[in-house]
Order: sequence, then C-alpha cells, then structure tokens
Amino acid sequence: MYICRVMNLVNDIIQEEKERLEKLLRVKESSFSKIPKGALRQRKIKNNVFLYRVFREGGKVHSEYLCSVNDIKKSSAYLEEEKKRIALKAEIRELKLEIEKLRRKLD
Repeated sequence: MYICRVMNLVNDIIQEEKERLEKLLRVKESSFSKIPKGALRQRKIKNNVFLYRVFREGGKVHSEYLCSVNDIKKSSAYLEEEKKRIALKAEIRELKLEIEKLRRKLD
C-alpha cells in the first residue's frame, strides 16, 4: 500500500515535470519561429565583404543580401540574431530529449 502511494506520487511528479517542459517547449518553438530561418554567410566581392542569409525554400537555395560587414551596427545585430537562433535550436533539441525521457519513465 505504502509503495503504491509512493509510486503514484513519483508518477505525478514526473507527469507535472513533463507538462512543464512541454509548455516551455511551445514557448521556445514560438520564439524560434519568429527568427528568420537560414544561416549567415559572408561573401567577398572585389574588396568588400557582404553579409547574406542563405536558406532553402521549395527545394531551392536562396541568398538574401543583408548588409555590408563594414556597417557594424547592422552586421552585429544580424550576428547576435544568429547566435540567438543557434542557442534556441539547441535548447529545443534538449527539451525534446528530456520530454522523451520522461515519457519513457511514465510508460
């Protein structure tokens, strides 16, 4: 009897943690979807270096011009956005792994 209560309590805690992580995952995925997709690439044309966003759409690779690297204010903003996108992607991956672990423990 005592063991059953303890097991139910543990299962309830695991279920609550799983639900908390799923809510957090939805928030992270929502903020990730607001960041433009694609990777930043630098291209040197003659003596100038330009920043482009490269992404796939409909099976084709597209390059979108962003700014010159010499424009420090704009280029640093794009680089910070890229760092944020990479960090969010890693956090989402970790959350999905944790949720899957909790699912297995509940089954």
